[in-house]
Amino acid sequence: MPGVARYKACSRPGFARLPTPILHGLSPFEKFFYRLPDYNFLRVFGCECFPNLSARVFHKLTPRSVRCVFLDYASDYKGYHCLDPKSGHLDVKNTFLHGVLTEEVYMKQPTGFIHPHYPNHVCKLTKDIYGLKQAPRAWFHRFSAFLISHGFACSKSDSLIFIYCSSSHFLILLLYIDDIILTDNHSGLLDQFISRLSHQFAMKDLGNLHCFLSIQAVPTSHGLHLSQQKHIVDLLLKFHMHTCKPLRTPLASRTSISLMDGELLSDPSEHRSMAGALQYLTMTRLDIAYAVNVVSQFMHAPCTTYMHCVKRIFRYLQGTLTYGLTLRALSMTSMVIAYSDVDWAGCPDSHRSTTSFAVFLGTNFISWRAKKQPAVSKLSKEAEYRAIAYTVAETC
Repeated sequence: MPGVARYKACSRPGFARLPTPILHGLSPFEKFFYRLPDYNFLRVFGCECFPNLSARVFHKLTPRSVRCVFLDYASDYKGYHCLDPKSGHLDVKNTFLHGVLTEEVYMKQPTGFIHPHYPNHVCKLTKDIYGLKQAPRAWFHRFSAFLISHGFACSKSDSLIFIYCSSSHFLILLLYIDDIILTDNHSGLLDQFISRLSHQFAMKDLGNLHCFLSIQAVPTSHGLHLSQQKHIVDLLLKFHMHTCKPLRTPLASRTSISLMDGELLSDPSEHRSMAGALQYLTMTRLDIAYAVNVVSQFMHAPCTTYMHCVKRIFRYLQGTLTYGLTLRALSMTSMVIAYSDVDWAGCPDSHRSTTSFAVFLGTNFISWRAKKQPAVSKLSKEAEYRAIAYTVAETC
């Protein structure tokens, strides 16, 4: 063992942790430190461990971990140090990507670690911990600062998209908490950047994109097909509608639901849960966007009629599980084309109109919406002009 690793043996000494009658039912650790031991750290210096490898592509017969010798736990972040006896390299593995805490935050003393002489004192945090409200923001600031230092620029339309451009290559990164999508036009540049990320953070490369935030991505001969088939099946099972008979349309033609239709539901939580789950499905299912807009207008006082409409949408989804959104490769001369329509005075209660629009980039759907207008339009032309204004604002 190299000399640089031998001093680790003294950094975390081991103690007998089992209670004994000699110490009145206490363990030696508890008797010595007047607190319960931390059972999250059970490894000691010199024991055998197997850290996971973070290779980009695995063969089915290649090992997923490497045999190492445990040294100690890191003091400045949640992780551990281990030694590979073959290569002699030190490997640092993080279990969570912590940001740097810039605010003064205090917390109560955790149960089992209350100081016997100062039980009413509080702890001052020096690092982010799980459940801290500042932790997500601190993590984002740390990760975005790393990207900007490597030449990335934050998108003006979405703060979670970062773009790197050079003379002939580009990288696009999408970040959602600790889930990342990377795409580029040059595989060598992508491999190089993933290597930089792995040196700075503990990254796990999942290979080609298959599923992201319950959205399945399936490569086809035309491009990339996005669907939420698995998520729909899970919702049907959750709401006990997996055996329902499918329907051909999500909403009956000329459906006009009033606030006073039907009887109030005794338990509105089920309707709210079902309608809320449908809203996320509109990310890839624009065919149900208008129907979901209709059933989501009565969350505060749902009636039996609204519940029937919600269940009709699920019956439609039962027969269209494979429907989704296909993104095709485009040329540099692809045009943005938008269509708009309006349901003039369609709401029987407020007589407000509903705007609907769809925006194409070439042959790809890139944006769509069905939303009630904020004011009453006296003429159908007025409602049409407002719908066109919303559509143009979306394309700019």
